[in-house]
Amino acid sequence: MHAPREVTHSLEFDDALAALGAHPRIDEFVHGAIWEIARTPTLGQSVQGTNVRFVVTAESAAVPARLILFYVFDDVEILLLDIQTLA
Repeated sequence: MHAPREVTHSLEFDDALAALGAHPRIDEFVHGAIWEIARTPTLGQSVQGTNVRFVVTAESAAVPARLILFYVFDDVEILLLDIQTLA
């Protein structure tokens, strides 16, 4: 296992996360996803034709909507780009 990469957030990510509102299960997903992708950034699926990757929450009655977290990475850093609800 590689050492975890540093994780940073874009302003768009912070704004989108704030717009989702406070919800403990959303916080759990975000923290869990960050922990996983910081260690294994290739975990997420690629967006064809770009260097962007994404991860999606599992369907759960405990979370108000399924979420998609978009990010890019290099050898040192993960940059969280956006978080959206899956329609």
